[in-house]
Amino acid sequence: MKFTVLSQVLKDKISTAERFTGKNITLPVLSNILLSTSNKELIITSTNLEIACTLYVSGKIIKEGSCAVPARTFSSFIQTFKNDEKVTIEDRNGTLFIETESTKTKILTSPIKDFPLIPKIKKERNIRIKKDDLQKSISEVLPAVSLSQLKPEINGIYISWNKKEKILTLAATDTFRLAEKKIFLESEDSADFSFILPFRSAQELSHFESDADVADIIYGESQVRIAFLNDEMVTNTVNGLFPQYSGIIPKSFETRVEIKREYLIGAIKSTSFFTSKLQDVSFQVRAGELEVHAENSEVGETSSVVAATVKGNPMKIAFNFKYILDGLSALSGDSISILMNSESSPVLLKSMDQSLYTYLLMPIQAL
Repeated sequence: MKFTVLSQVLKDKISTAERFTGKNITLPVLSNILLSTSNKELIITSTNLEIACTLYVSGKIIKEGSCAVPARTFSSFIQTFKNDEKVTIEDRNGTLFIETESTKTKILTSPIKDFPLIPKIKKERNIRIKKDDLQKSISEVLPAVSLSQLKPEINGIYISWNKKEKILTLAATDTFRLAEKKIFLESEDSADFSFILPFRSAQELSHFESDADVADIIYGESQVRIAFLNDEMVTNTVNGLFPQYSGIIPKSFETRVEIKREYLIGAIKSTSFFTSKLQDVSFQVRAGELEVHAENSEVGETSSVVAATVKGNPMKIAFNFKYILDGLSALSGDSISILMNSESSPVLLKSMDQSLYTYLLMPIQAL
């Protein structure tokens, strides 16, 4: 194998591939990146057996072949190159030779026979979505994913396609809050499907770099492939049934608060330095304003008042400040709505700019 590529393109792709490698004592080849050449492209593959990526780089292919190279060493070394350098890489007898105008380097390779095959998924159920819409939606619901291993069915993002309604739904919950995003895809006609995308895979997908404008979600029985033009990632799905959550979202509310989002975020952040071990801040809702309060017996207390339009009954209610900040950060627009029924009932955060995004939060008293 021998090829020549531009250093900047190689640096970006290798950096991405390194994140998909794994550490496995019984299968050390997982800490390697597989380099292969075919036609006019370099193919870069890496996996930890739970998630994998295949990336393509255009270059001058002098000789076809393949080799497995240590990911950390190779990636760290490649990152030191100038962006406009030409890099020639050749595999000969178990050694990778890397040459630029100013450097000559040798890196020992591993046998490729031990490198696992990346599964192929048939295009039986697949939909196409704008890449930015997919990644933004994942980022909006990701904070609500549970990190506890006790309930694996909520250790990821639930993704469901409804052909009749033409809606792709993404949802996540840790039982303390629920985030849901709906996306209309009028031109798609695939049969219904649903799966749970693991947390780690969702993280990688949310910032997967690609020049593509669209992404194809290709569903298999236990795996999903997300393709961006040529580059793609394949991931296992989470076993289990995501909880039926539609019934816990209130249909009506006693109190509605319209408030400037940034002002409320600022008030919560300044108040958070005085929270107790519960990380709680309280909202006192009354005519024309919302007061954010926190108190710690070992530190002191503070209050911050934000002007608001209040419809309904006055109310005092407490939240984990981190959870409500996650929801406010995911919302967009100048003003948001806080919809409440009682100090022990779920509270809904909504934005006029995001009618298809829902963030539901349980008050601390109800936990």
